[in-house]
Amino acid sequence: MIVGAGLGLRAIQRDRTMVVFTAVALAAVLGPLLVLLGLKNGVVGALLQTLRNDPRSLEIVFRGQSTITPAQYATIAAVPGVGFVMPDIGSITASARFAADERSPLVSGQAWPTAAGDPLLPEGTPSPGLDEAILSAALARRLGVEAGARILVLRERQSEAGAEDRLVIPLRIVSVAPGSAVAGERALLAWETIDALQAFIDGYAVPRYGVGGRDPAERPPGYVRIRLYASDLEAVGPLTASMEAMDFAVTSRADEVSGVLKLDRDLATLFTLIASIGASGYLVSFWASLSASLAQRRRELSLVRLMGGSGGDLVAFALVQGIAIAIAGVALAFSIFGVLALLINLRFTVEIAGAGPACFLTGLDVLVAAAGSTLVVVLVTAGLARFLVKIAPSEVLHEA
Repeated sequence: MIVGAGLGLRAIQRDRTMVVFTAVALAAVLGPLLVLLGLKNGVVGALLQTLRNDPRSLEIVFRGQSTITPAQYATIAAVPGVGFVMPDIGSITASARFAADERSPLVSGQAWPTAAGDPLLPEGTPSPGLDEAILSAALARRLGVEAGARILVLRERQSEAGAEDRLVIPLRIVSVAPGSAVAGERALLAWETIDALQAFIDGYAVPRYGVGGRDPAERPPGYVRIRLYASDLEAVGPLTASMEAMDFAVTSRADEVSGVLKLDRDLATLFTLIASIGASGYLVSFWASLSASLAQRRRELSLVRLMGGSGGDLVAFALVQGIAIAIAGVALAFSIFGVLALLINLRFTVEIAGAGPACFLTGLDVLVAAAGSTLVVVLVTAGLARFLVKIAPSEVLHEA
């Protein structure tokens, strides 16, 4: 096979024109496909990444103040596609005032329930326990506090006797969430703390914090609303439809999410279609070109057999040419992609806010494109090489 490989290299030097044109044909097919894939990664990938990084993309918001029973809550939690769910309170109850201590000015904000797995919490952030809190950066800044400090949550109500009751909940700050995760003046609290706020506003006693009122045992079960998030972008639409089928009034970004996902699928389908058509045309052209080249050398290859060359030498002769064409074509295709991607990124990156490059390939893309193109060309060459094995040494003698 060494002899055949050497002869193949010499043949490439002699037929440089055929090799160059065949390699250019491969690059002409592969180059535009790489650019299309790069645009899909850059533009659509940026849109998808933006949605994935924004917890609001996964949120299903319940409108209205209708009570959700424990049975309904259990049914919702069991719906496929639920990524995070927990009870919530009404917007009026969620409003609270915060202070760094008894002598500090009050700051208005909102108290939200949270737990492990909350999409609002940065990965690795521990969920707050009873009488603990995670503050938004905006609220922490206005209070002038940081993680480890203590603050107060205050609410007032009118008692049945007309007097004003006041609830004061001391909290320890376990962490401060960045503004990109939790916007506005908000405190994320354990459900037990949030439930105490709701009970207080509803007029019930809260013994833990020394506040009297109606007997908590008389409090009807249920939640004003819930916090609900889908497990991933693909689940947003179906989960929204499931809530609507259960007669809940909800809103979500399902239309926006489904539009981006559809664009991603459509581009993937378009890429596959164009790649299939382009590859088929190139393979036919490559087969014809290499067949013609090998046919012109049939007499020479017969002479190689007559001089003791094996069928393996003839196969190596063809494979060397095929591999050379594949390497040259793939290298040229990536060069074309590099130039076009640079021009595209210089022109469009600024217009896609925060999206990064508008056209790029991942390491896996490069590996698959290079290895796949080379493998296909080599397989076609190997298919042609099978016919070379049938060349008999006597053919050159018959022609002589």
